[in-house]
Amino acid sequence: MQAKDCRILVVDPSQNALSALRKVLSSAGFGVDTAQNTVDALSLMLEGGHSLALLDAALHDRPVSETIAQFKHLRPELRILLMAGSPEKAVPAEGVEGVLKKPFSNEELLSAIRRSLKG
Repeated sequence: MQAKDCRILVVDPSQNALSALRKVLSSAGFGVDTAQNTVDALSLMLEGGHSLALLDAALHDRPVSETIAQFKHLRPELRILLMAGSPEKAVPAEGVEGVLKKPFSNEELLSAIRRSLKG
């Protein structure tokens, strides 16, 4: 799957992080939607078309495991990558492709996304 054929949903409570991730992913050719919370993310998810969700493990509005379960209920084929300051605290649920330890480089991010989309 090529970047131009992929839409990524990025969910992070930090607007600065969302802006930086949007810039990197858009520059790599991905379509990008962003949300600062689970409610907005689920609304975007209902619109469809996402190949992958990039999810901060420290969302404030609900446990990340609940968010993952809701995403997978709506889109079982969705690939999910977690971003976490402490990956050992990010308990990957079934269906999570991997955990990116913050801070990560643009190259590490893009490599993890490409691996996930190939799988």
